[in-house]
Amino acid sequence: MLSHATCLALLLLAPVSGEEEFTRLDSRRIEFPLTYESDLVGKMRRIDLFVSWDKGKTWKKVASVSPPQETVRYNAPRDGEAWFAVQVIYKDGTVDPAQPGASNYNIQKALIDTGKGDPTKDEVKSGSEKPPKVK
Repeated sequence: MLSHATCLALLLLAPVSGEEEFTRLDSRRIEFPLTYESDLVGKMRRIDLFVSWDKGKTWKKVASVSPPQETVRYNAPRDGEAWFAVQVIYKDGTVDPAQPGASNYNIQKALIDTGKGDPTKDEVKSGSEKPPKVK
């Protein structure tokens, strides 16, 4: 089941190539837009957002939302390189992917740089115009 690939417009874009690509963010308050396949939204229990601060070695669940919520928010504790991944939990108990960050196609890499380390900067709505293109 690969339906989670359409759940999160920003996070689940294209596979990450060998060359590191990052979305640059100037705020620690991040809002990811959610989109759903209409035939699957009723089958989903929740969507979990995970973050890794060690390039995918370990993952921590930082947010959960239930469909049809349109955004998921995360407040990063610091500046730096953060990797994001989602996991969809279906009502029948299926978890997709089984492990967060299990494949590169659902990882969004971000470089959070607030300049002065100020966590009170205005919120960045990732994807408010177009989701950034990840190569």
